[in-house]
Amino acid sequence: MKYQTIPVPLPNPVTILLVEDDPDHSTAIIRSMKRFDLDYKFHHVITLAEAREYLRNNTPDIVLTDYMLPDGDGLDLLPAEDSEPECAYIVLTSQGNEMVAVEAMKRGVMDYVVKTPPVMREMHQIVRRCLREWITIQEKKIAELEIKRSMERFQNLFEQSSEAIFVRRQGNFLLVNENFCNMFIVERDAVYKGDFDLMKYVHEEDIEKVADRLKNPTPGKPCRFRITLEGGLEKHLRSSTSVINWEGDEAIIGSIEDISAEVELNTQREKEQQFEAVKKLILTIAHEFRQPMAILQGSADLISSGIMDPEKIIEMMPRVTRQVQRMDKLVDRLVKLRELKEVDYAQGLKYFDVLGETPPDNPSS
Repeated sequence: MKYQTIPVPLPNPVTILLVEDDPDHSTAIIRSMKRFDLDYKFHHVITLAEAREYLRNNTPDIVLTDYMLPDGDGLDLLPAEDSEPECAYIVLTSQGNEMVAVEAMKRGVMDYVVKTPPVMREMHQIVRRCLREWITIQEKKIAELEIKRSMERFQNLFEQSSEAIFVRRQGNFLLVNENFCNMFIVERDAVYKGDFDLMKYVHEEDIEKVADRLKNPTPGKPCRFRITLEGGLEKHLRSSTSVINWEGDEAIIGSIEDISAEVELNTQREKEQQFEAVKKLILTIAHEFRQPMAILQGSADLISSGIMDPEKIIEMMPRVTRQVQRMDKLVDRLVKLRELKEVDYAQGLKYFDVLGETPPDNPSS
């Protein structure tokens, strides 16, 4: 596939500083620049001092400077080696010198040109090319700086997150934050070297779903799982994962939140609900037993007193029998409490009809 190259826009007009003490060379350069296809502003000086004075108050787009000048050499216009020039530089010389050329390039010069008649005629093309290269280089530096700043902002957010954050690709952890290391009690270097195996910590019942989520991220659908650390400490975690582009390749970014306290609180609430349900059940059982027992006790007192006619006793027996059957049914219903599942224990007890049928699957219906 062929890609079209987008031309780098040049400044218009182009500001040019020419530092040249040879009149013939200056004339040749100016003549060539008349063929330049953009507007330009030309400022011509012949010494380093004049050039420095101009640069003190102005920043041209490009500087054309002769290497040998009356008061020094053209490289003296450039900043120190640990600094970058503020504009494009072309160094001109009547005689080529490899050492000078190397030094010029080290100092950030865009081109080192030997002043021959053919080269002087094409100076406008050299200026155009160097300007394009200079602008391209500056745009690249700006882009790299923005990327660096973005990475720094990402790194700050990454490290400051209250959750454990990781970036993973092809089974390897590319990036983890400090909270990740604290959560799994592991050194960051060990994670990056591949000495850390997340699945080793995951509860055996949760391994399959965690492995699937790492291979097939599902944004918006958190995955809850348990881990066991060295020493037997168990934690309940909740993780979210999604796909990102990491340095041109697909990777997975994930967050892991420790929800152990939340799970413990919910467990405590369930226990409290179970306790309340048991108390209500005990009261219900006590009430249901008292009524038939009171009838039976009253009947027994009347019979033992000897004042009741035998016919009356016979008439009372069906009533006594019904109360005994009621108590027997109540015992059967209590035995069926064993059928309740642990997860439905509190809810089952709450809606359990002591003398009715089996509790419904959905008590709220």
